[in-house]
Amino acid sequence: MILLCFAAMGSVAQAPAPAVPAAEEKPLDPLGRLSPRSSLTNFLKTAGAGKYDRAAQYLDMPASQQATRGVALAKQLQAVMNNGYLRPLSEISDREQGRDEEGLPSDQENAGDIAINGETVSLIMVRMERGGAGSVWLVSRETLREIPSLSAKITVFSMAESLPDELHAQVFGMALYQWIAAAVLLIPALALAWIIAKVGVRILHRFGAEFPKTPWVVIVLLALFLHGRILPLLQVPLLLRSNYARVIAVLLLAAFAWLVMRAVDATSVMAQHRAVERGNLSASSWIILVRRLLKFVVFVIAVLILFSMFGFNVTTALAGLGIGGIAIGFGAQKTIENLFGGISVATDQVIRVGDTCDLGGRVGTITDIGLRSTRMRTLERTELSVPNGVLASMNVENLTKRDKFLFRTTIGLLYETTSAQVAEVVDGIRKLLETEEKVEWPGGRVNFVSFGENSLDVEMFVYILAPDFNEFIRIREDLLLKIMAIVETAKTGFAFPSRTVYLKRDGSELLQAAAPGKSDTP
Repeated sequence: MILLCFAAMGSVAQAPAPAVPAAEEKPLDPLGRLSPRSSLTNFLKTAGAGKYDRAAQYLDMPASQQATRGVALAKQLQAVMNNGYLRPLSEISDREQGRDEEGLPSDQENAGDIAINGETVSLIMVRMERGGAGSVWLVSRETLREIPSLSAKITVFSMAESLPDELHAQVFGMALYQWIAAAVLLIPALALAWIIAKVGVRILHRFGAEFPKTPWVVIVLLALFLHGRILPLLQVPLLLRSNYARVIAVLLLAAFAWLVMRAVDATSVMAQHRAVERGNLSASSWIILVRRLLKFVVFVIAVLILFSMFGFNVTTALAGLGIGGIAIGFGAQKTIENLFGGISVATDQVIRVGDTCDLGGRVGTITDIGLRSTRMRTLERTELSVPNGVLASMNVENLTKRDKFLFRTTIGLLYETTSAQVAEVVDGIRKLLETEEKVEWPGGRVNFVSFGENSLDVEMFVYILAPDFNEFIRIREDLLLKIMAIVETAKTGFAFPSRTVYLKRDGSELLQAAAPGKSDTP
């Protein structure tokens, strides 16, 4: 059972908070009464263990009365706190000096109210000197005077009085019948949580949000929350109830943060779809970056709230970020550089997810623009990760943003080709490119440019109007095949590297032999 685990947690004694080091070492109180919170918490643990003679030492009364009147008051105080004290123990000050409050002396603190059947008593803690224990916090005499009359107003379930003695047996500080009742009450809590969750999901669906039809995580956490609200009716011990409520609060905080992150993801996906429908592809990278920043902010806020639940001073922690931020900045220069580099990349919109780019000589498709790095799927199908700080300072060639593709090539004709054949080839290619629908001829050219080492060179320079690279290579292939047909029609051919060697005998006769390379005359 869930409550059993929390009871075990609550039964483990907390180590008293260490004394603040000073010029002279302060005495350490063995009872852990160094702050209002630790004093009340340890009182409840001691009383829950049935050690009322020891629990009486947490009360402001003469030592001579602790063994008699103190034991009775400790039992009554435990009972009224378990029944009518609803303030979370984590909200009580855990400082040795306590909390300064208006209307109270500096050595006193109001730890909250105890309300039973219309009567309310303030639980006042007072700081006093106790010999070798030094300064300790005790329940004040003013509060103790009201405890007996308040205790008399406690209403005990008539059904509980008629139960067998076996069901009154204490298990981890709580009667067995209370454990059984707490387990039974989980059923109506789950049913009520299921109804609330179903209604909530239907309302969210009306607004277009996409959530599972049966969010069992939400149902269970909501049921535990409702169950925690019912436990005071069973007179569950305050310490167990406090631990149970704290764990439920942590689970609810985690669930709420998870739901907010889910909502951020769903909203970003909807925004991306709308941006694509409107043709605003540049918004995709911004949406991804903003989504991650929002999720990071939600995580940080959840962690700060979690620290606050456990009694940490969040204000002091935030104030310390000013000085600590400087130290962190020096130690995390690269991380900060990459973060601002990612913002710079998204702001300038040099690249977007899905673009084909050349990054430092590597060509591939951008798959993700993160807070620290940008990832690219290369032509070899490997994943290349480039830190955003490096990316922001390097030359990036975005191949996707080309409005047209350059078709520039040179063909070499055989040296046996006549001038008429060269002119026919140049003329044929020029007419081909002028008439092709996908070729941008204004500004294009086809010329016989040089006598090459092994060939007569004809150069072509035009732009092909294609929407993407795949279409470009298809059009280029078609043009190359048609150029080959033009060369064949002109009754010539393509040259290849060759060498002509002339050999001379003793007479004047020359022998000619073809060999790879260029012409040599020995």
